[in-house]
Amino acid sequence: PAASDREIWPLTHPSGQPSGYKMVICRTAETREKAACLVRAMYTQCGYLDQAGRAGQAPAARSAHEITFLIEDPSGQAAATATLVFDQGGGLPCDEIFAAETGSLRRAGRALVEVARLALHRSHAGQKTLLVGLFTFIYIYARKIRGYDDFLIEVNPRHIEYYRRYLLFTTAGAQRPCPRVNGAPALLARLDLSVVDREVGRQSTEPPAPGARTLFPYYCPSKVERSILRFLRGDQQDTEAPSRPGTARYFPVRGPQL
Repeated sequence: PAASDREIWPLTHPSGQPSGYKMVICRTAETREKAACLVRAMYTQCGYLDQAGRAGQAPAARSAHEITFLIEDPSGQAAATATLVFDQGGGLPCDEIFAAETGSLRRAGRALVEVARLALHRSHAGQKTLLVGLFTFIYIYARKIRGYDDFLIEVNPRHIEYYRRYLLFTTAGAQRPCPRVNGAPALLARLDLSVVDREVGRQSTEPPAPGARTLFPYYCPSKVERSILRFLRGDQQDTEAPSRPGTARYFPVRGPQL
């Protein structure tokens, strides 16, 4: 398929019905800027932008060490975004205030990826399709394409309970002011991706129970996951993003097979 076909994936509702939302892999300056504009708008509303405006800046050029995902609503407007920053020698944004914690994880042999520039437009708050879709893609890319061990994310203390309850993050670093969000307080949260492996394997084939506490029962069926894997492997081939050393034998990179 053409490149434009490979960079867009239609999202479905947890029920399996079309949602009208689309996942876009940001490979161009235009799509990266669209994601960055959403981050700037939402961070400004929350008072998170510092004086230099760094929090929402788009990368000047595509980097093999990070990838940005953008969800567009049915009208083509930016609805949600997240960027994965891989720990490949250049460090992570959270090293600025959580260097002791990240250093300890590295010494333990953990391969780290930070979930950065996460934003959800307020008009789409509560849309499970967006939350499940975004998490599904970043998990598949980080874990099953790149073979990494842990998600790290800096979280405002007011929001940490959401990450604990619905995504099973744990607190990895005590509250500190973060200069990248205008001095707002931040906790370091960590998710061991083997926990996600376990939860997805146990629950992905079962219908969500009423009052399900986590998002994992809404994870896509295995057939859809395999299609997303092929989609993302095609993207990885295009960006020439290196996998974690030694993972190619487990997750070989090959052209799209949609």
